[in-house]
Amino acid sequence: MGQTELDQLHHELRHCRKCAEAGYFIGSRPVFAGPASAQVIVVGQAPAKVETGRNGIPFGLRRGGQRSLLWEWLEQAGWPEADFRTNHYLSAVTKCYPGKSRSGSGDRVPTATERRLCAPWRERELAIIQPKIIIAIGRIAIEQHLPELKGRPLESFIGHIFQRDSTAIVPLPHPSGVSRWLNNPENRAKVDEALAKLKTLKVSLEIS
Repeated sequence: MGQTELDQLHHELRHCRKCAEAGYFIGSRPVFAGPASAQVIVVGQAPAKVETGRNGIPFGLRRGGQRSLLWEWLEQAGWPEADFRTNHYLSAVTKCYPGKSRSGSGDRVPTATERRLCAPWRERELAIIQPKIIIAIGRIAIEQHLPELKGRPLESFIGHIFQRDSTAIVPLPHPSGVSRWLNNPENRAKVDEALAKLKTLKVSLEIS
């Protein structure tokens, strides 16, 4: 499988209305980017409003023109943003913006039903691309790829790399400023440890 199959998947995905038909008030504009030749996939929770409303670029500029912390992390691991966007793939557990949370602080967390409805798209992405590394961003993405970690505190596994068959899975916390987890210096040190291991893995697998 290759780019033709991925292009076909993207075409089908752009016409998906499963969540809307199930009664979820979401903006049915899926967000994803990257080539079938990608060796690394970043999987987030769901797109932010700015990503769906502006230009459909995953992990794009935030309000006020600020860049996502994710890109600082990836640069620390050896990937400048432009290089990663060109060579690798950006996805999410659910592909469309879920709307604001009821509290008004941050975006709504996609429900288990929405995750289930969207799962076949991600499974097809992985089957086509067959990445060497999956970088799972935030608890929702981590638990989708490493269900055995469900309910465990982030600090118990951030900094570790998990091997599943021929794919390495690297869990990282959500880079959103809403999360307070990164306020703890010990937790930030665990992220640094994870990025150092990711950089070593990048070199050992000869990934550009």
